[in-house]
Amino acid sequence: MEQGIETEIVDYWSVQPPFRAEQGEVGSLTWSRSISEHRYRVIPYLKSWASFDAHRGKKILEIGCGAGTDLCEFARGGAEVTAVDVTQTAVDLTRRRLEAEGLHGSVDRYDGSRLPFQDAAFDLVWSFGVLHHSPFMDDLLAEIHRVLKPGGELKMMLYHRQSLLYYYSIIYLRQLRQERGRVSREAMLSRYSEFRTGCPYTRVFSSEEMKERLWFFGQVKPSIDYCVYDTADERKLRADKPLEIEKSGVEDVDRFLQEFNDAARRGSDLRQYGWHLLIDAKRA
Repeated sequence: MEQGIETEIVDYWSVQPPFRAEQGEVGSLTWSRSISEHRYRVIPYLKSWASFDAHRGKKILEIGCGAGTDLCEFARGGAEVTAVDVTQTAVDLTRRRLEAEGLHGSVDRYDGSRLPFQDAAFDLVWSFGVLHHSPFMDDLLAEIHRVLKPGGELKMMLYHRQSLLYYYSIIYLRQLRQERGRVSREAMLSRYSEFRTGCPYTRVFSSEEMKERLWFFGQVKPSIDYCVYDTADERKLRADKPLEIEKSGVEDVDRFLQEFNDAARRGSDLRQYGWHLLIDAKRA
């Protein structure tokens, strides 16, 4: 592993925790609700998939709480919530959100590789858009299995390799057109995976790869959503029609983009080309 990557990751996410407030004074209920409204407007499937109200009385751990929006929703639904994050910024922000909402939960910082909890402590582990930024992902998957109760659930979102955003926005536009292939795909993925450029570490995964990585879980069900793309000027545009593009001359890129365009012309469900790989897994 590249020396100092853990520090770079913490520094990046300390500057930009993933939230946007559009109304209200910082620390107020209006401010907190504004952050939530923006999140669930931008990611419309999230509330339905999370089923925030279905976990009353359950113990939930969130890995990478960010702005604390999902943690607040689980707490509002009656769950006993705990969260960890690698940045003090996220810990402080989430605690402030819970206070503004009149909710209760435990939020602490952790080292990013080992979970500071006893075995079989939680009914659900939730992690949305976090583990693909960790060089310790496989360690954390083993840790998640350890802290889940038998029959406990893991729900997580990771970035999807077979997605329009990856192949078109990051590889076609950025790596091939902008950089002429002089910069690796991995470097371009990290650089352009987030709204703020320069993220030091991001990876993408396929459904089959995650099934293999989670072989020690009793049940693993992947699904895909959030078919969006970026241009050089705009971010997270909804993909609902074919893209007018020239061939790149790179086999896998041209094959993927042709497949997407054919599906769009047929009127197929384009969620299969989405940026979000959703994992529902159960510990045996």
